[in-house]
Amino acid sequence: MVNASNYTDTTDTDFKAGSYNIDTGKPLSSTGVRAALHTKEKIANKQVSSADATADTLTANSSDSYYPTAKLAGKNLDALRNGKQDKLAAGIAKNIVAYSGTAGTPGTLTRTTTIDTAANASDDRIPTEKAVATALSGNENTSNKATSITAANKNDVVKYPTIGAVTAWATTTLMDLLLPIGTIIAMETMAYYNNADATFKSKWKVCDGSSSNAPNLKHRFLRGFESGDSTTGGANSVEVDVPLKKHSHTFTGATASGSLNLYHYGDGLDRTIFTNSGDSSTSLPNNNGETTGEGINFSLTPSGTISSEGADSSTITVSTLPSYYTVIYIMKIA
Repeated sequence: MVNASNYTDTTDTDFKAGSYNIDTGKPLSSTGVRAALHTKEKIANKQVSSADATADTLTANSSDSYYPTAKLAGKNLDALRNGKQDKLAAGIAKNIVAYSGTAGTPGTLTRTTTIDTAANASDDRIPTEKAVATALSGNENTSNKATSITAANKNDVVKYPTIGAVTAWATTTLMDLLLPIGTIIAMETMAYYNNADATFKSKWKVCDGSSSNAPNLKHRFLRGFESGDSTTGGANSVEVDVPLKKHSHTFTGATASGSLNLYHYGDGLDRTIFTNSGDSSTSLPNNNGETTGEGINFSLTPSGTISSEGADSSTITVSTLPSYYTVIYIMKIA
């Protein structure tokens, strides 16, 4: 039992009890010795370096017949831990170490205090809590969303309306505020009215006499109202009496003078002409068939009187229609 000291401690308590039953003054049994030796290290199988192809490397193919020493196990533990999270060297202050996408190779993500737009956002930056809170503070708070605009919330400075709420309010309440029932406006032609939305046409009627709720404004202008005025009036033209007393005008023209040459032929016939007074005549004698010319000189002064006839006055029609551009009028009835 030369090697007995290799299998016990200084007090020999490991072998004094149990199946070993080895103690001072007691005979040794083969069973007890065998039991003690089977639970202790088998030095022949202690492995201080790898017996595999790669020295000092323990793999899934290592033999079950050997056990590594602490040094060999430590070498392989370092290899297994190399590049892992708990063995990374200290990084830049406040940066975050994270998996890079390559097995066993982590990367470094930079800390950022702002959150960029989606187009410029990076997978290599991690926002701080404050950056996230700041970004979220500007986003929609659904608890303040209003699906309708009412008298109760229209002055609320916190709530915000949806697009549907704004559309509904603008097409009803707002239009009733800006254009109440009875408002009359002009449109260029009936084509524009006919092409309008059905809801619009249910509330606005053409002022052409076709609707009992709208006045007939065909061929009419709009006139500002004053207490006591009638609803309609005026005309496109008026008759005006023009006083014209019976009267006469005399006139005398300038004196004019000249001469008239008359010719006759030798046909044996006398030619008779009248003087300008019309009460005497003279004959141009036949000169034995010869053609001759006779001259008559004259002088006259035109004069006369023009007198009006009929009644002492007359009536004329005067148009009162100014320059215009034709439109149609429509009136809000609902």
